[in-house]
Amino acid sequence: MVRNPLKVRAERRTSAMLTRVGWEPPQTWAVGTAHDVGLVFTTRLPAAEFIPVADLPARHRGAPASLGGPILPLDRAADAEHVFFAAAICSTQGDHGVLATMTAALSDTPLPFTGRDGTAIRRRARKRVKGMPARVTVVERQDGEEPSSPLVVQYTRRGPQGTLTLTFVADSPALAGNARRLFQNVVRGCHVAVDPRAA
Repeated sequence: MVRNPLKVRAERRTSAMLTRVGWEPPQTWAVGTAHDVGLVFTTRLPAAEFIPVADLPARHRGAPASLGGPILPLDRAADAEHVFFAAAICSTQGDHGVLATMTAALSDTPLPFTGRDGTAIRRRARKRVKGMPARVTVVERQDGEEPSSPLVVQYTRRGPQGTLTLTFVADSPALAGNARRLFQNVVRGCHVAVDPRAA
């Protein structure tokens, strides 16, 4: 498959600009799917990195995560159906521990999202996110009564390979009010594509 040279040039310029303003280099992981077509998931973060659950210290593997339903440990979320990547988001600027967690799933339809009362939130209740390169929707909830309760945010993004569902859980005071902005940056900068090495 021949790539569009204008698109490649735009991607390189965007990548160079993000590097200048302090974003970390892109990170890439294989996407294991039933069809096994050699897909890779790529994203990058500002002053933070993804650490897969298998590479985390044992004390952090139980960090709160979600697939859209109840909170569960990150290492359990990694084994769920359709999930190809479960990781902690950690700062590269200091030892703040786990700032948040993310699970990434690829399926035909978005993973279900439930409210605090346990009822499923329908897709029409999702908000469309503007300024994204593809159609992206978002839904969120605070997982408890306290203001410091974990924040659960789920994005869905349709693509040629299926629906990418990214579910984030923020449970760290170090993120303060920046969690939503960080998650949106992750979604804006990520994509699933065929690995050129497998073509």
